[in-house]
Amino acid sequence: DDNAILVFSGTNIETQEEHLKGRKDLVIVVKTKVSKLDEVQIIGYGTTTKRYSTGDVTTVKSEVIENQPVTNPLQTLEGRVAGLQISQGSGLPGSPITVQIRGQNSIAASNNPLYIVDGVPFTSTPVEVLGGANGDGSTVYGSPMNSIDPSDIESISILKDADATAIYGSRGSNGVILITTKKGIPGKTHLDLNINSGAGTITRMEKTWNTQQYLAVREDAFTNSGITPTVSNAPDLTLWDKTSYFNWQKWYMGNTAGSFNGTATLIGGNEQTTFLISGTYHHETNVLPGNTSYSRGNFHLNLNHISADQRFTLTPSIFYTTDNNFLTGNSNGALSLIARGIPNYPIYDSTGKLNWTGGQENYVADALAYSKSKTDNLNADLILRYQILSGLSAQVNVGYNKIEINQITPTPIASQNPAYDPTGSDLFGTNAIQTYVVEPQLNFTNSFLGGKFDLLAGTTFQHSNTNGQFIIKGGYTDDLLIESMNYGTVYYVSASTVQYKYASLFGRLSYNLKNKYLVNANFRRDGSSRFGPDKQFGNFWSIGSAWVFSNEAFLKNHRRWLSFGKLRASLGTTGNDGIGDYGYVSTYTSTSLYGTTNAIIPSPQIANPDFQWEVNHKMEAALELGLDHDHLLFTASFYRNRSGNQLVNYALPSITGSSGYTANLPAVVQNEGWEFELTANILKSKSFGWAISANLTLPSNKLVEFPGLINSSYANSYVIGKPLSIVQAYHLIGVDPNTGTTVIQDVDKNGSFVPTSSYNKQGGACIIAGKTAPAWYAGIDNSLHFKEFQFDIFFQYINQEGYNLYTLYGNMGRMVNSWDSYLPYWKKSGDENVLPAPFISSNASLTHFFQSDAIFRDASFLRLKNISFSYRIPDRWINSLKITSLQIYIQGQNLLTITSYKGYDPENASNSNLVVPPLKMLTVGIKCSL
Repeated sequence: DDNAILVFSGTNIETQEEHLKGRKDLVIVVKTKVSKLDEVQIIGYGTTTKRYSTGDVTTVKSEVIENQPVTNPLQTLEGRVAGLQISQGSGLPGSPITVQIRGQNSIAASNNPLYIVDGVPFTSTPVEVLGGANGDGSTVYGSPMNSIDPSDIESISILKDADATAIYGSRGSNGVILITTKKGIPGKTHLDLNINSGAGTITRMEKTWNTQQYLAVREDAFTNSGITPTVSNAPDLTLWDKTSYFNWQKWYMGNTAGSFNGTATLIGGNEQTTFLISGTYHHETNVLPGNTSYSRGNFHLNLNHISADQRFTLTPSIFYTTDNNFLTGNSNGALSLIARGIPNYPIYDSTGKLNWTGGQENYVADALAYSKSKTDNLNADLILRYQILSGLSAQVNVGYNKIEINQITPTPIASQNPAYDPTGSDLFGTNAIQTYVVEPQLNFTNSFLGGKFDLLAGTTFQHSNTNGQFIIKGGYTDDLLIESMNYGTVYYVSASTVQYKYASLFGRLSYNLKNKYLVNANFRRDGSSRFGPDKQFGNFWSIGSAWVFSNEAFLKNHRRWLSFGKLRASLGTTGNDGIGDYGYVSTYTSTSLYGTTNAIIPSPQIANPDFQWEVNHKMEAALELGLDHDHLLFTASFYRNRSGNQLVNYALPSITGSSGYTANLPAVVQNEGWEFELTANILKSKSFGWAISANLTLPSNKLVEFPGLINSSYANSYVIGKPLSIVQAYHLIGVDPNTGTTVIQDVDKNGSFVPTSSYNKQGGACIIAGKTAPAWYAGIDNSLHFKEFQFDIFFQYINQEGYNLYTLYGNMGRMVNSWDSYLPYWKKSGDENVLPAPFISSNASLTHFFQSDAIFRDASFLRLKNISFSYRIPDRWINSLKITSLQIYIQGQNLLTITSYKGYDPENASNSNLVVPPLKMLTVGIKCSL
């Protein structure tokens, strides 16, 4: 029967179907089933599997990364990893990404994880030397990860506990993120193409007053202030057209962003040599006015060669990326101002020129200013490995990374008020960070006492150079020349060179007894140039153990339902040297105190040769289960991290001539919590499948100890026993119905009112209004396939509090617009349940309201973070075209957000300043293999 189908299936093999179609001979290659527990898992200086891992490592693979239309690879991790909190700084390309693994450990030092790309340390420090020209904070201190193309990445591993991170010693306190790029595979050489195009808009826009509402508020503000409107103090009421209306926020960020991405990858090789060569071009516009854009091009090469005797391995890998970012606006054009622009402001005068009357900023003119930045990133790694004897091998990793940025932020003549006869100015900035690393290693594997042990010993030599320059030039008389360094007058020059040296010894001993009892010990001794001569070295360690109880004889008869069970625990210490360089010596700064003569003055930093590493003591216990032949995998983890010996900038009175010095304070910060991860294959067959993966994190952060807190410079920021992310504010009782002024409560005097805007946050007039860190967060992904159709849908949920639009109400009644939610304000005696009355100038009532707990509210949200739908064209349709595979797809990001939050986007609720919210993107693409 030509229509007959033979099905090959079994417990430990992949199901295969073969159509007979008159075939007499069949050659079947049986593929062994690989459980998720047995997939290779990247760890520090090695690999393992989840089945036999003693540490806490979560891996996100390229299949998930490629399904998301994002620019920064870190965005692909949002909501997908328990214990990992990521938020996007804004919706503009190149914007910063905040990353925390298991909460904030440090009061003042860096809380960034350590990034390792193909074995080479990658900077988490922003490379910019100039702030973002658009002024909303979104491009100030952007993420260096923007210079890594997501399409180059094979996997991202997040290392959390002591067992996984102690091998990185002084840099592993805040966790480690390992990024592995794609490599070649043996087989027929083929070319993969991936092309897509999409469009995006901001997720939401808040409603502001129309012209009539705005003018009514202004009139009430003058009445409340007892002042008469005039042409000089109120041109909006007396001079400008009261019927005109301009929606500033729509003009500023109501545009549609477009994107294009094209990738070509050549892959092939044989059993001895494999290769991968790829190139990508990415271009996108953004929502800002003007011809703004971001573009990136990259090249990636990976080779792997193994000798015929299988003893020598050579693996070079290199990728190069260059990107260009162009944004409009200047520091006067911050979103918090533009969104509340005066609705009847005349942008142009009667002659069609930009209007500057009334003493107001013309934001259309501000948009003629701009910023340009060009970033180049080169990352190269070479691995040489030789098998000396059976079980003994030597390896050396040699790595190099250079990331360099060139920036300009011109302020053209056309963007300034011509009444002041302005000239153009420009800020030029360059910065380059070069990192060299050499890591020789020895690996020894052998059997011992009925088990298997692995020994790793190695050393690290790392050297980083940072060279930056900052120049301010003015006096440009022609905007066509404003980007040239050859014109204009030098106003200010600053240059810096920083060297960072790092050396260490590290080792790991692992023992596996009968695949049931596992022990893993790590040790590292680090030396860092960021500490004084007597404090440069520190020791860090961990011990991890696990019991695979499902391999015990007494459970063999229950393997049908309990296919895997493991208890694991770890304990150890890691460090944090995430501070500035040269803090242990006195430094000097050049200045022009005497006209054009340069002088050297002491910098505002006092030397302290005695500070040391912060030390994070980590503990974790976990249960891992696999049910029904590993179709359902479940992990529950409890962790407790205590970070002490806190590195802070200890403030000094200005009379000392210094702002402070770097020191260790005996403060202890604790992060603890529960993490749950679940993956389940609900249904699985040749034609249909449904899989679910979910994660849930219940974190808790608090300041455990801080001797002398009340007398320190941190007294108004922290409270013992409370999270570091607390926000302290007045408690708002309401508005006095007789006067329309804000009434706040003094919590120390049980109801008496604070009459002034001065207050003492440490047990005085303020209460804890909330915290900016989330209470809990979760993510759930559903993946379904039916024949050639594949559909993935991912939801993210964060339970949190945040700043709302009330943070901008301090100016109510002045010449600024506001939000529709402020309209129920006090107008006459007897009004209750309203907001305070507006005034034309700052006063205690509005100040108290602005500094009260009214600025903080629930900012929880449920977001449809990502969808991906694809259709694979059947092979019989494309074989004649010499195409191996062909797939069309649709991808969406941030498509739906459900929240009660009052603001642009709850993802940015921890920021009290307004920023352009993340975009919702929809992308259509095609993949093919030739």
